[in-house]
This record gives sequence, structure tokens and C-alpha cells, in this order.
Amino acid sequence: MNRNGLILLVAIAAFVMRILNGQIGKEKTMDPTVEPDESQWKTGYQISFNDFRRLVAEPEALPPLEKKMREWFGYSASRQGGETILRDQQGLVVDLKSLHVQIQMDPERQRSIYGQGMDIWR
Repeated sequence: MNRNGLILLVAIAAFVMRILNGQIGKEKTMDPTVEPDESQWKTGYQISFNDFRRLVAEPEALPPLEKKMREWFGYSASRQGGETILRDQQGLVVDLKSLHVQIQMDPERQRSIYGQGMDIWR
């Protein structure tokens, strides 16, 4: 086998290993059994995952939530069967735990979601 053939074979093997390890073709989600380090989120505007999930479920939160999700991540939001479903640009359902972490790690987004929750729950 010549050098080019060997390079091609190694590249194919690496690609196949990434597929088998779930690094290609799968949306990255958080392990639900692992809690993220929330100490970095202490801005005064953090909300818990349970409160975030509750906010997403609020029907009146849908219009501003949809606007934020589309603007920030390109996600769409819709009500189906009494619940809010968030989908990415490929139409896959978004993992709320991962989304919550992404939002909480960004102080501006964190404050915006906190404000939306306070507007709904007051």
C-alpha cells in the first residue's frame, strides 16, 4: 500500500471511530445524572433547571421565548399536546437541561430569561 492509501485508510478509521463514539450524527446533550458546576452562574439572575422547565411550559411565555430561542440559537418553539417543544434547525427536539446550562453560562441570556420568568410569575 502506498503512502496516500495509508493516509486515506487512517482518516477513514478515525472518522468511523468518531461515529462509533457518538461524536458525529448526535446532538451533544448533558448527562442527566451529572449536575453542572453552578458556582460560575452567581449573577443574581440565575434560575434553577426546575424553574426554567416551568417557564418553558408556560403558554404565555411562548411568544417571547420563541423570539429569544430563534435569535440566540436558531431554535423554534411550538405548543404540542399541552407542552412547549423546542427544536433545532434540523427539527430535532432540544435537550432542556443542556439548553438551561448554555443560558446560565451567559450572563446576558441568564438575565433575560430571569426577567421573562419574573414577568410571567409576578
